[in-house]
Amino acid sequence: MKASRRRETLATTANTQNTQRLRRQVAQLEAELFALRNATDGATGGATVVTPGGSSGSGTGSSGSSATRPSRTHQVSRDLRSAADNAEQNLRQLLTGVENLRQIAASLEQSTVQSTATPRSPDLYPEFN
Repeated sequence: MKASRRRETLATTANTQNTQRLRRQVAQLEAELFALRNATDGATGGATVVTPGGSSGSGTGSSGSSATRPSRTHQVSRDLRSAADNAEQNLRQLLTGVENLRQIAASLEQSTVQSTATPRSPDLYPEFN
């Protein structure tokens, strides 16, 4: 009875250790999957790829990576061109705004000079103001 209890305890301990080890492996594999997805989504190349056999290698030399590289490069190129176009348009709008502000300032300056240069008639009835 004592021996069977001991075997059950050892088996339970071994199962618990196996479960913990497998959970750590799952967490590690999920982290690697997340990193690989980010490397695939972004323009960064050369992510480390872990094969099911456990060996790792650079992702830049694999045939799958070279097949997706031109489209990724093309996408990055389009994104950069679009960003440059947006920046140019924003700069043009900013320069237009600067010119408008200068015109407003000149207009206000002119009206201030005219109002101080124009003599006012004396106020004959100050008590009614």
